[in-house]
Amino acid sequence: MASDLNKHELLELVIASLKSDLQLLIDASITAKAAATDAEAKPENKYDTRGLEQSYLAAGQAKRANDLKESIEALRSFSLQKLVASKIVEVGSVVYVNSEENEESIYFILPQRGGIKLSYKGSEIATLTPDSALGEKMLEKAAGDDFELKMKNETRAFTVTKIL
Repeated sequence: MASDLNKHELLELVIASLKSDLQLLIDASITAKAAATDAEAKPENKYDTRGLEQSYLAAGQAKRANDLKESIEALRSFSLQKLVASKIVEVGSVVYVNSEENEESIYFILPQRGGIKLSYKGSEIATLTPDSALGEKMLEKAAGDDFELKMKNETRAFTVTKIL
């Protein structure tokens, strides 16, 4: 898998996932806005806030959609130079990590939008940001380096096995 991994393809998969999420948010925002202005949303008494709640929902979804648009643009302009293999973990790295239970995980370190799970050539790859607890612990580690992370009141050990 390591030799045929293409970071540019991975980045395109992340952007495609964000575009899909964006379309869902736009559709939901339109639906909420229509519901807020619908005749059915007209208050029946002074305590009826259905229309107001729908308008708040539409505004929140529109803000999230705008945030996603900004993230998509930021990732599109993400320096391709950052996608070159490095000897230490940095933004743009694909990192293979083994847990103390000998379970392998693969992470793609991005400047933003961690938490996306990608299926790529038979492997699951998760995006992380340097701001996440795991991303912060991995930064500047080299292959063979160990680190620990406290999760759910227990400390777990990990080893960086490969960096692309």
